[in-house]
Amino acid sequence: YGYSLASGDFNGDEYDDLAVGVPREDIKNKNDAGAVNILYGSNFGFLEGKHIQLIQEYPILEKFEGDDFFGYSLASGNFNGDEYDDLAVGVPGKKFGSKRNAGAVYVIYGSPRGLTNNSSQLWHQDMLIPGQSEGGDFFGFSLASGDFTGDKFDDLAVGVPYEKVKGENKAGAIYIVRGSSQGLTNNSYQFLYQDTIGKGKSEEGDNFG
Repeated sequence: YGYSLASGDFNGDEYDDLAVGVPREDIKNKNDAGAVNILYGSNFGFLEGKHIQLIQEYPILEKFEGDDFFGYSLASGNFNGDEYDDLAVGVPGKKFGSKRNAGAVYVIYGSPRGLTNNSSQLWHQDMLIPGQSEGGDFFGFSLASGDFTGDKFDDLAVGVPYEKVKGENKAGAIYIVRGSSQGLTNNSYQFLYQDTIGKGKSEEGDNFG
């Protein structure tokens, strides 16, 4: 409990709230499925036993899966420029077909009621080019948010530290997914690794990102 943390005003009441990652939470006999607790702020701080929200993969995907590590990483940002902060949740153990530990990121948007699965998004490498979901990539292992373009929409950086780059295993890479009035979109994004930023070379085992 508390393996990852992120804060933001998810319900727009001018009190910051706290997201607490519990990536090894067991759910319905699914070991290490993972969960996130949301503690909502108030003028008294966090109220014990009150205003606490539990977020799990269900009902976003309508099922739990073991070894997903939902909540392994967290980042908050205002990805759609409204009055409410949003939460990105890393799920680096997510399996796609036979591809174990391919990884994914959930984005859950804020509202007057706090975080809600309305308009929530599931991101993985198959949605982004170059690259595709591969076993052992651990997409979503790390996350960070910020307005990298100055357009008043926060963007999301997604670490893929076990990505194979130019034949080098576990060299690592990151994706930058852009915010917009519709939230995060794959209309414009960046794929970065050590060679692209001119500060070093992608090498086996670097785990960039």
